Amino acid sequence: MIRRVRIGKKNMVYIPKEIADAVGVREGDAMLVKVSSGKIELIPMGKTEGEYWAEVTLEEIESVGEELSERTLRSNS
Repeated sequence: MIRRVRIGKKNMVYIPKEIADAVGVREGDAMLVKVSSGKIELIPMGKTEGEYWAEVTLEEIESVGEELSERTLRSNS
């Protein structure tokens, strides 16, 4: 399926409803944007059961790692 769209303000691209429905995306869904050989590809990031995406900082990762290490040490002593 191919449709012509225009670039709007702030480089916004609106996906025609027919295409959005066909691939199962709706407003607010996350998509990956891939640029290759002068082409732009939009890839829906559908969730699978038990899969979640989040943004975390390095400090948050370190904190969780330290907490898990402490729990492991306490349970083994």
